[in-house]
Amino acid sequence: MTNEPSDWHGVAFLPIAGARARNLQPMTVPALRRRNLAWTERTVAALLGQPDAQMRNPSGGRARVYYLARVVAAEATAEFAELASRR
Repeated sequence: MTNEPSDWHGVAFLPIAGARARNLQPMTVPALRRRNLAWTERTVAALLGQPDAQMRNPSGGRARVYYLARVVAAEATAEFAELASRR
């Protein structure tokens, strides 16, 4: 494994092994919705705020990318649990 960045839809990510790589797994908003329907635009803005990165969207524009570690931490909050219970 080299330390050269790899291009993932326009975002450079360094190859990292193990648990750290899983924590830095990039997730777009549609991926968040597939993970849990409680992730709405409002929930993303309130709990995650600014994206960790942006990437080219194949259908045009830019896609916001959030790292899995931040998503998991947000899902562990009482605020997220309350929002998820409403769905």
